[in-house]
Amino acid sequence: MIETATENIMLSEEQKAIVFHNNGEGPLLAIAAAGSGKTRILTERARYLLTTKPGNFGVLCLTFTNKAAEEMQERLKNVRNITNRAFIGTIHAFALEVLATRRHLIGFGKMPQIIDRENDRKKIIEEAVWENVLLRNLYEAKTPKEKTQFLDTCAEIISELKRNLVIFDLSTGTPEGMEAESYELYTSYNARLREQYLIDFDDILLLTWQIFNENPFAVEHFRRLYRYILVDEAQDLNYAQYNLLRTLCGDTHRNVFMVGDPNQSVHGYAGADKKFMCTEFLQDFGATKMQVAKNYRSSQAVIDFAQRIVPNGVNSNAHYLGEAQVLAFPNESTEADWVISKIRFFLEKGRDEQIEGDITLENMVVLARNKFVFRILQSKLEQNSDFAGHFFLKKGTESLDMESRLMKLFDLGTRILTNPLNQIHFRQLCSLLSVEPATSPLRLTGFDKLSSLKKLLLEDERVRSEFDLLLETWNLIAQRNEKLPQALNTLNEYTKNAAYPEEEKAFILWDIEDYRNTWKQYCANYAAGNISLSSFRQFAALGFGIQQKNKGLTLATVHTVKGLEFDIVFVIGMNQGTFPDYRADNEKKLEEEKNAAYVAFTRACRYLFVTYPQRKMMPWGEEKRQSPSLFIKDINIINA
Repeated sequence: MIETATENIMLSEEQKAIVFHNNGEGPLLAIAAAGSGKTRILTERARYLLTTKPGNFGVLCLTFTNKAAEEMQERLKNVRNITNRAFIGTIHAFALEVLATRRHLIGFGKMPQIIDRENDRKKIIEEAVWENVLLRNLYEAKTPKEKTQFLDTCAEIISELKRNLVIFDLSTGTPEGMEAESYELYTSYNARLREQYLIDFDDILLLTWQIFNENPFAVEHFRRLYRYILVDEAQDLNYAQYNLLRTLCGDTHRNVFMVGDPNQSVHGYAGADKKFMCTEFLQDFGATKMQVAKNYRSSQAVIDFAQRIVPNGVNSNAHYLGEAQVLAFPNESTEADWVISKIRFFLEKGRDEQIEGDITLENMVVLARNKFVFRILQSKLEQNSDFAGHFFLKKGTESLDMESRLMKLFDLGTRILTNPLNQIHFRQLCSLLSVEPATSPLRLTGFDKLSSLKKLLLEDERVRSEFDLLLETWNLIAQRNEKLPQALNTLNEYTKNAAYPEEEKAFILWDIEDYRNTWKQYCANYAAGNISLSSFRQFAALGFGIQQKNKGLTLATVHTVKGLEFDIVFVIGMNQGTFPDYRADNEKKLEEEKNAAYVAFTRACRYLFVTYPQRKMMPWGEEKRQSPSLFIKDINIINA
């Protein structure tokens, strides 16, 4: 039976012990070190359950990134009827599915639209502040810089309240012990969202928890549907996510499997805390705890290096020796020059006994604590004919975000077609068109609302021509959502023949291709009868379907590469104040910085090069001496 469940899958003895523990029944926590095969363990446990357990049941596989979910789906695609028997996706994607089908239980007649850009959320916060007398008085007294900081603080207060699953009874007023300003901010902001039929990302979890918490019959349906729940990267759970799972499970559902590594907990800024996996899950569910510490990814040199950061965090009987070094350079310029020369060295070498296949730019990554560390390296890469156009800075979050003016207008229009009450994006559309938004009847359709802008346009031939084109495409989609590809074809043909500057034309065509690819992937994931512009916008808001245009050498901040691996890894800017970040002013923050360094180093399969500049030019023009990061100061440093 076990051989059938794991056909053609190679598992170590310690991996097998976890996959088949207690025949897949009961609560289980697997502490799995970097490179130990966390995702493989989870997917093989899911395979085992789906191929050996009798009965008609579903499996809920939850993770934190679309990429990890896609990897799980790929590994399990050969399991019979997998798409009907398993939900494999992020916690937000699962919550959104619940919200889409049970929204009426909390007063939504149709699915609200998701605010998927932080700048849009900040604008709504600013409007909420301006419309509230108490908050407006605080806001008006500030300088422009203080106003920006004030809005940032407001955004964090709102997110923290939602991550803590706070729902106020408005009839009782300000809760005891809470500042009036925070209460007014939270209620005013949520009111602004509700009147425009909008929700933000934090609402996806909060409202789903509310549905489960207030409607026992609704949560019971999902409890029966998913007999087994499996959670990947469980060290990244925050209060809202963990309590959503607890509410889903109630007092009876105990077939929950979590796998994670407390040494890779790096998302504290979003409320993540390893205690939910390491302490609360064990206590609340009575879970058994098992461990797999062997790294199957990295060379011995990389493992030895990682153990200097997190002793006993990982072990190995690696087949490859590899190489790991720490190098100091006089300044950021010489540091960047060396990284480029080392990359060229590997490319010219072509093959290496430590690496399978040819060495290409895709084998390598340059990591840093934050994106500002890349500025000199990026400049040098752009000026180098061998690398210009062959590197990219990996995005932290993926979303359908248009670069060109024409496609920004098109995209904003699709949001209005979906939700005519959406004032935030309607005003953005008007601003791009340089028109003042007129007050329109509440019952106006999205297309009629867009059409009403035509009479307000300037007497500019190009603007009017573009808007007529956009109205044609919006009308196609309004008539039938499935005509969106036809609308994109219309935009594509117009752009090819229009007298746009070459660079602008290229951006428009790239944007159209992004839109088309996202639509194709959306259609591949939804049944034909369920295709709608509204669900497409939700799909895009969660970052599905977005393909970065650039290929080649990856530059990435550490937080964007969890779960990824590369044969050759460079970690630059490893100086005190940068990595760890200067804001790590307490033990918890410093531990997260150490975990982030551990994540960075363990992305390396064979070669790891950690560098730092001994002097650094500050933004205000002063050159300052730098110390090595406390994470590497006890490791032998080579002065290059």
